[in-house]
Amino acid sequence: RNMNMKRLAIIILGGLALLGTTTSCQKDFEEINTNPNRPQQALPTALFNGSTKLFLKYTRNYTTSGMMFRSWMQYTAQDTYTKESRFLYRDYAGDYLWRFPYQVAGGYKDIIDLNTNPKTKELMTTYGKNENQIAAARIMMAYTFSLLVQSFGDVPYYSALNPDNPKFQALQTDTYVTPVFASQRDIYLDILKELDQAISEMNTSVSYVFKDGDFIFGTPAKMKKFANSLRLRIANHLKGANATVLGAELKQKVTDIINHYTTVGTETELLGEGER
Repeated sequence: RNMNMKRLAIIILGGLALLGTTTSCQKDFEEINTNPNRPQQALPTALFNGSTKLFLKYTRNYTTSGMMFRSWMQYTAQDTYTKESRFLYRDYAGDYLWRFPYQVAGGYKDIIDLNTNPKTKELMTTYGKNENQIAAARIMMAYTFSLLVQSFGDVPYYSALNPDNPKFQALQTDTYVTPVFASQRDIYLDILKELDQAISEMNTSVSYVFKDGDFIFGTPAKMKKFANSLRLRIANHLKGANATVLGAELKQKVTDIINHYTTVGTETELLGEGER
């Protein structure tokens, strides 16, 4: 009987010790697990340059360009590893043009979120005007998704202009684990609207997009030229499609863009050859 009482006492004491440990782990738990050497949010310039560098790397990677496209289109041929020349697809070959661009687009979305969230937008003005950072991110996101839709057709899509549109579920993993594929028509129309709004909301009263570390645009004027050039590029891709395919609204938008640049000078609105 004494032995049983000792065992019971040990169990009770052990339970109390465990309860005390659990309680102590809950006290100041968030502060204990916060790394004081890690920034709470990334610098927008780092996000922008990092995302853009990865975007250019992924879309021009040897796996994408050398192994896939040039081999499949028979611009080049392989003499050692010949799978692509024989139209045999490697499981990982499409990652650089399919999976990784969504990672890039997520970086641009983070910039938009940082510059629109009331808790962080004021801090972001340290690095540039909110509206210009947002415009830069939206323009590059539009570029990213334009390559995705041109390459694959219907794809999951995210719209900064219409984030609550149920057709556009990409980059919202807290809500959509398996986002739907938006139609090409809806994506192209939204991209052109995104570019229009980004252009209209730029702050041209300053001479910079980001105060430091901007290796892409430099000035709002050049950013506007890039956006206009991208609009014309997309319109040229679509101009041969009829209204049945594009829908009346998108067809009219494409026609308006083409007509505009065939009737006015382009020097002040579009990027010139070699211009940066």
